Amino acid sequence: MKKKIIIAVSAALFVIIIALAVIITGKINNANKFTELIKQNENNVKEIIEKKTNEIINYIDSHSGYSETEMYTKADLIEFKNDNKNFINIPVIRIDNDYYSLTAVNELQKSMKIISSYLVSKIKNILIKGVNDQTQIYKNNISSYADWFYSPLVRFDLAGTKLLGFLSGEKSVEEKYYADNFSRIMNRNADLKYIIKDDLDILYNIINNIFNEYLEIKNYFYVNNNQKTSDIISDNDFIEPYIYNIAVYFEQVFEALAKADIFYHHEYTIKTQETLNKSELEQKITDSMIQNQTNKIEIIKDPFNYMFDKLTVGSVLFVDNYIAGLNAFQHYGVYIGNERIIHFAPQEGQELNIANLQESFESAIIHETTLEKFLNGRALQIDLNIEKKFSENEIIRRARSRINEKGYDLFLNNCEHFARWCVTGESVSYQVKNLPQKIDETWSIIQKNYYMISDFLGLFN
Repeated sequence: MKKKIIIAVSAALFVIIIALAVIITGKINNANKFTELIKQNENNVKEIIEKKTNEIINYIDSHSGYSETEMYTKADLIEFKNDNKNFINIPVIRIDNDYYSLTAVNELQKSMKIISSYLVSKIKNILIKGVNDQTQIYKNNISSYADWFYSPLVRFDLAGTKLLGFLSGEKSVEEKYYADNFSRIMNRNADLKYIIKDDLDILYNIINNIFNEYLEIKNYFYVNNNQKTSDIISDNDFIEPYIYNIAVYFEQVFEALAKADIFYHHEYTIKTQETLNKSELEQKITDSMIQNQTNKIEIIKDPFNYMFDKLTVGSVLFVDNYIAGLNAFQHYGVYIGNERIIHFAPQEGQELNIANLQESFESAIIHETTLEKFLNGRALQIDLNIEKKFSENEIIRRARSRINEKGYDLFLNNCEHFARWCVTGESVSYQVKNLPQKIDETWSIIQKNYYMISDFLGLFN
């Protein structure tokens, strides 16, 4: 009897084990099938978004402005959405208040990076073409400037300008007279933004369209919200990879181009111009202009690293300093290699005190620092117009010979005086020489923005 019971129990256990095995195997198979479905879903997502990326690139290449050309096909997106609208338990991400396939969002952000980089390359091509067109305009304007410069009427005009300057007590009247007329004639019809306006307007339109389309494409990957989310972001976070690359490039390139487009400021002094005949003057200006245009193209290709590539021992560096939103002055230093700078300024920890400039001047001392501390988050700029008169070793020796020197004087012994002395032997500051003109420019900016500033301040009343 016992034996029969044991056999019966064993048989029952065997049946249970088999049943459990069948159940577990079924669950494993179901899990495997579900995993395969998720994997297939992810592959489908990647395939569709890759196809959209290529379609958008083709759209950019073929688009001519404001036509109604379709940017990408929607049929496969609609089909995918219908097939997957009830797909549950896939990884999701919450964007604002809705849920989307995590894979789709990741792939769309990768796509946006590709498209934004492609758009930046298009912007570069437009800018380079614009600079080349600008070069031809400059060549014509150089001839006009030489005609003006050697015109007999200029002497009478200059005599009157000198007299008015004498009566008003204004200094550097003659230098300013030539510089202003040089700028006026050379820049005639040569504004780069005007030259590229039509092409850039078309590209702006494309950029804006694509920005909106990515937000729409995202909606085709909306999923049921009864699922666990890996993260919560906003629409701004989602679109950031697309906007960031383009915005940073625009900011860097136009700032760098503006700095580069001043080749005439120090190059054409009265003394230099009056020692040349007409053909020599035209050739000198042309050579400098061509070099400046070449520099612009290098900036367009890589605005961030352009200045760092130009950095050599003995380079005179400067950074902009802003007060109340206005570019008030530049701080200068001398580069001595190995990312080290020697400059005339307060020591680290004794920052410039705008409220008490005299105290800052008294604490200023010539000392060595790092390039990073010198820049302090500001854009690197190099005065490319300075011609080095000494060897690199001699420049370093001259700069170090004055370390720990004090006696800062805004008008007679400032940071620019020191930097130029190290490199050229001349203790001069063009900021001081051009101070009356700088004040006029600043006052003009204040007047232009008076009403805007008043309205802004009115918000706090």
